[in-house]
Amino acid sequence: MKSALTPKEETFSQHVALANTYADAYRIAYKTDKMSPHVVRQRAYEVADRPRVKARVRELLEKRFEESLWNDRQRAREFCLERFMLEATDMSNGDAARIRALENIARAEFVGFYGDGDGTWGTAINHAPKTSLSKSNPSCALPWTA
Repeated sequence: MKSALTPKEETFSQHVALANTYADAYRIAYKTDKMSPHVVRQRAYEVADRPRVKARVRELLEKRFEESLWNDRQRAREFCLERFMLEATDMSNGDAARIRALENIARAEFVGFYGDGDGTWGTAINHAPKTSLSKSNPSCALPWTA
């Protein structure tokens, strides 16, 4: 059995992963101008049911999910750094608060919010609880600032 996708299957998979319906993805990937809508839907489900197409769609969706997480983390990191910068430069804050904000900026830059890049805080601060920033809770309270 052939394991590589055909160009049409790849196009179909790409469009399914982009949240198109099976029928819409099929219309984009295959010639359907002489097919009825019922036949298009039927053939689209047949293509989607092929094991190698299922695997490719799953792979593409996982990749999109990972990219989405990375983008969320980047936005959260930028937000936190901006907040720390505001705290550090706000002269109405006490000296200790401004220094603490500068320390947090330095830690974020040199240790990183995500330590080893695997979602944990890394070996530099293993004593801290393993947490991460999330879209639903973009808290800037870092474990070592509590």
